Amino acid sequence: MAMLNAKRALVVFAGLLLAWALPQPARAQTVLVDFETFPGPDGSFGTSDDVPAPPCPGGFCGLLSNEFSSFGMTFSSGGLGTLPLFPGAPATNHYLTSSPPDATFSRPVTGISITSYSFWTATLYALDSKGAILASDTLIHPSPGSFFFLGTLSVSTTEPIARFTVLPDGCSIGAPCNPILNLDDLTLTTPALSITDVPTLSEWGLAGLAALLAAVGWVALRRRPSV
Repeated sequence: MAMLNAKRALVVFAGLLLAWALPQPARAQTVLVDFETFPGPDGSFGTSDDVPAPPCPGGFCGLLSNEFSSFGMTFSSGGLGTLPLFPGAPATNHYLTSSPPDATFSRPVTGISITSYSFWTATLYALDSKGAILASDTLIHPSPGSFFFLGTLSVSTTEPIARFTVLPDGCSIGAPCNPILNLDDLTLTTPALSITDVPTLSEWGLAGLAALLAAVGWVALRRRPSV
């Protein structure tokens, strides 16, 4: 019985050691871009070098370009405004407006969601590096042009998203577009790749495996019949 318990313990130990030593899938993380701050040189939000979004006299700040480039997102289109437009938002709330957003990523992104409060049906497009559509999601306005309609657009892909845009119904990707969408709270899903997420077999792991093999060999020898 004691020998059987020892073998069971070795099997459990081996399973735990291998689970620790073998590479694990990278965990995904989400990043909220609320347009209230721009990332500083460190490329992160919520750190000391963040730059507050500017006040916008008349409600429009201007077109976005490289304000988020250190984070890995660069806009070729998209206006920044500030008004108490979204339900419950303060007068200082910043959001995308005036020009449809169109941005490219230099970091891995596999999911995008964004909130719309607009007069029009809106579609979120996720594109690959060649401009092909990987995924899209449409928020259908029940009565376009008659009132602001609140909803969220969301896409998720297995391939990296290189670019995204959000367009009113009837507009084409890359073409001029007149209807205005109001968008806020951009959430990006990105793999959290770090050395702690993908462990390798370290010296401690090798030592553990050596100890495991020695213990298994010892049990095997103990069980060999005498001749």
